[in-house]
Order: sequence, then structure tokens, then C-alpha cells
Amino acid sequence: MAKEITLYTENGFGWSFRKGARLSISVSPSALYVGGAFTVTIAVPAGCTLSTVTATAGGTPIALTGSGNTRTGTAPAEAGPLVVTATGADADGKPLTATRTVQVREEPPSPGDFIMSQLAVSRVYQRDTDTGGDFGRGAGVIPIDVTASAATPVYARLRDAVTGDVIKAAWQVGNVTEGASTLDVAGIPARRGRCYVDLAAEAGGPWQEGTTPVAMGAIIAGGGQSQMGYTAYANGAGTLASLGITVPDDGFISWHARDSADAQDWTDGTWGRPADDGQYTGSFAGQILQDMTVALGVAVGYVGYSRGTTKASDFAAGSADRNRLHAQLDMAGGFEAFLWVQGGTDMSSSTPPATFKAATQDVLDSLPAHNAIRGSNFRLIGSATFTRTSSTTVNSNNMRRAVQELMTQLGGTYMDTRDIILTDGIHQSQAGGQRFARHVRRALLQDWHPPVPVSATKAGAVITVACDLSDGATLALTGVPTNKVRVEQAGTALTIASVAASGSNLTITLSADPGDVDLDVWIYPSPDPSNAAATAIIADNSAPVGRPAQPNYNALIAQAGGGSSLAVEGGNGQATVTSYDTLTSPAAVGGAGQITVTNYGA
Repeated sequence: MAKEITLYTENGFGWSFRKGARLSISVSPSALYVGGAFTVTIAVPAGCTLSTVTATAGGTPIALTGSGNTRTGTAPAEAGPLVVTATGADADGKPLTATRTVQVREEPPSPGDFIMSQLAVSRVYQRDTDTGGDFGRGAGVIPIDVTASAATPVYARLRDAVTGDVIKAAWQVGNVTEGASTLDVAGIPARRGRCYVDLAAEAGGPWQEGTTPVAMGAIIAGGGQSQMGYTAYANGAGTLASLGITVPDDGFISWHARDSADAQDWTDGTWGRPADDGQYTGSFAGQILQDMTVALGVAVGYVGYSRGTTKASDFAAGSADRNRLHAQLDMAGGFEAFLWVQGGTDMSSSTPPATFKAATQDVLDSLPAHNAIRGSNFRLIGSATFTRTSSTTVNSNNMRRAVQELMTQLGGTYMDTRDIILTDGIHQSQAGGQRFARHVRRALLQDWHPPVPVSATKAGAVITVACDLSDGATLALTGVPTNKVRVEQAGTALTIASVAASGSNLTITLSADPGDVDLDVWIYPSPDPSNAAATAIIADNSAPVGRPAQPNYNALIAQAGGGSSLAVEGGNGQATVTSYDTLTSPAAVGGAGQITVTNYGA
């Protein structure tokens, strides 16, 4: 019952008021958002009664359900004030009224309130490092587009593409702001196999699952002319299956190849896997992916651009060929090795070697700027051409020597592989492409140490060529490789009866003793004489395919009168003459582009 209290002042006046009960309203949750459920609770003092509970928003009634002291409702779809009113009476029957106003807010950014775009294509991404990461083979970044309604943290996890098992548990990869953005998901470990990338706003989910399987590993890039084009698509008989090539499911290729007339694409550069019934049918691509995934223990991609019948100058800055090459490299995002094979057209066009060398270097110097992940930190492999039956000896040696010099200058690996089987005197067959892939594998693993002819000695009709070999290797021959050696007397080829190999020496036996004359000895002379190059090989004995001997671009001189040869090296306006015996009063005569050294005795 309400009590009446009277207060008196000092002069006798007094005021009376009734100490009455009141209704109290609470609304939960305290932060109410549009469309959200809410609960109204009325506190009713003892002896009082509750008659009605209503709610309005902008003058519009909001439906409430429930009974007793509790009501529930749903906030309006628009933000604004929500007014709750309760009526009742006290113990004396006097009316009681209470109101409470709460602000309905716009919907907050809740966990998971972003949209993850699916990756466009199954492919390989280039790792940042070779070591570290969850599997010890490095890690890298995969960019994923997201659209968020408000700023929110983002977590990632990885699932194996085959089993669906989580292979890396949730980790925070960053924060995104309101709107569309590209999130660089760092910490993706390099490994064998593909995976799905899932995203969530909280480490415990819920997860937006990736549906495109991708891989983190190593990208091998390349470019050049038609011989490089045939690394991506088949030429001649033979299939991946017939050659025993099994392309791994984490081996991918993206190669853009154009025809010689620059009129159409042979392959368009879309990502795919080499297959006999697909776009990329080349044995090189299949074999290099099969070999390098095993060797590196990570997924591998092969990326590049080539066009037939191009010279090095066709890849000049600003040219269509240069731009297409760079576009492929930019798309890849980075690479850890680059293979360049070009020079055949420059050979047949008699391009001055200095011009060819400068144009080639200009292309190679442009690569780091288009290797976003690794810059200049990549392995460089260069070749003017492998087996080729066209062009002259001088032009062939000039272009090959120019690339050899460039590789030495740039710290790359030079390759001249004369054992590649051809179909037309220029382009490799499927079997030739497979063999070339096995050679490139060695170079990528820094194991390209072919036999190098260093000197020649003559005794009658027998010439012995000493070769520098890598540790543990010995020379080996296949077939009857007499057409891989040439011996000349004053420019005229002599008939060779046989070629034998023992240890690190080649023994060349002529059909007849030419007498007391100097002889020029060539190993793998140009132009290369046989399409079926693999039937006659001078190589080391390493498995699975021996490394063919390094051709000499300057003749080895087998000295007249027997004895040791003189090795003559020219360059920069000078000649260094080394004798394998002691020279007494040698006479040096120069003229017509040559130096003749005569030994008058030991």
C-alpha cells in the first residue's frame, strides 16, 4: 500500500507526496539490430498488476508475443527508435505507465560476412623460398578476391584435394576492409599434391570452402623459337603414353606458342596438364614435370612463350614477342628457373654474332623485372639450338659461341645437346623432346657437366682426344659415331675408319696416315649431319641418359710430327699459346686471321 508522507517547514507549512510503486522495462539484447529478435521483461512491484505491453517503431505497432511479465518480438527492418510501453495499476487501483526507448541499429558485420571468390583455374603458384614452411620445402602466397560488408579478420585453412583432409589448420592471414579487395593468403606450404584453400572470419568457422584445387611449388619458365614451341606440343610420332611418361596431378603447363607467320596460336597459354588428348601434347613438358616434381618434392609448373622463325631481335623491347613473353611471366607471378633456346634463324640469316649476342642479352636482362617473387634469383639455362642440320659451320659456331659466352657472363648454364632426334632437320621428335627434358633436368639440378674436349695428340693415323669429365664418369659411345667427329687437313675432311672411347679419351683412327701435317679435330661438327642423332652419341655414362660431349667451336689442333697439341685461345686482341712440351725458339707468324706457331725443338 502506498504511504502518504508530510514534510513541514520551520514556519509550519508542509507538502505531502505519495511514495508509490512503478513499472520497470528492460529490453535485451542491449544492442538491437534491424531484423533481430528481442525480449521485453517488465518488473512489476508487489501488489501491482500488469495490463498491457506494446511496442512501436515510427508509430507502427510491432507485434509482441508472450504472457506474464515477458514478451518477445522482432525489430523492424529499418533503423530507428523502438518504443516499448507497459501499463498496469498499483495496489490502490491507480494506473501505472512506463516507457522505454531503445535504438535499432543497422546490421553489424558478423563473422563470415564476406564473399570469397573461387580461384579461376587449377594451377601451380611459385613459392617464395625453397626452405621453411610446414613441409620444409618453402611457402608462398596465393591471392584470393573477397568482398566484405565491413572490416573483418580472415582465417585460412588447407584441405588435401584428393582426401579432403585438413593439411594445415586455421591461421589468420589478414584483415579486409569494407568492399572488394584482394587478400594475399601467405603461408601456403610448398608440397606434392594439390589442395583447396578455405576462408572464414573466425578460426572455428563457419568456412567458405574453396572448390578449385591449386598447388604451391616451383615454376620453370622459358622462351625462344619453334624448338621451344615443340616442348609444349607434339611433333612427329610418339605419345606420352608410348614413351612411358606419366604426368603427375600436380604438374601443370601454361605455354603460349605462335606460328612462324605470327598469324595464329598453336597453344594459347591457358593452364592445363600435358595429355595425349589435350592441348599440350609435347613430350618435353610431360617428362620435365614428371622428373622435377620428384626431384624437388613439390608441385611444378612450366610456363612460357615462343614463336617460330624468330631472331633474337624479334624480342626487342616493345615488340609483340617481348610483350607476350613478359605477359606469361607476369601471369605466373614468379619463376625459379628460366630456359632460353633461340639462334637457329640467326644462324640461317648470318646475323653478326655481336648483334645476336647483344639482342639475346637484352631479352635475358629484362627477365628479373618480370619475376615478381624472385627478381634475379633464378637459375638461367641457355642454348642457341640443339641438334640442327641446317646452316653453315661458321654461322652455327658463331651463334652457339655467343650464347655460351653469355651464360658464362650471366652465371647461367650453357647447353649444346647434339643427341636430340629430329623429324625435319630442325625440330625435335617426341623421343627427342623426352631426351632434351632429361638433359634440362640435369641443368636445373646443377648437374650438367658434359665431356669437354680439351686437347688432341697425333701419332700416325691415330688421334687421341682428351676430355674433361665430371667425377665418376667415363666416355661411352652408342652406334658408330664416326659422323659425330670430323678431322680436316687444311679444310679438307679426312676419312675416319673408327672411333673408340676409353676412360676420358676418344681415339680416332683415320683410314690413312696423312703424314707430317697439322690436323683440325672437331667433335660434333656443325651443321649436324644426322636427323637420327641419338643413334650415334659421344657422351658420359650417366643414367638415365648420358650427357653428350660439348662440341668445340674452335678446332683442336693435332700437331704435325706427333707429340702434344698446342691449345690456342684468342680473344680481346690477343692469343694465348700453351704448349704441352717445352718450346725452344718458337716462331709465330700472323696473317689472314690466323696465327701459326712452329716448334723448332724441345
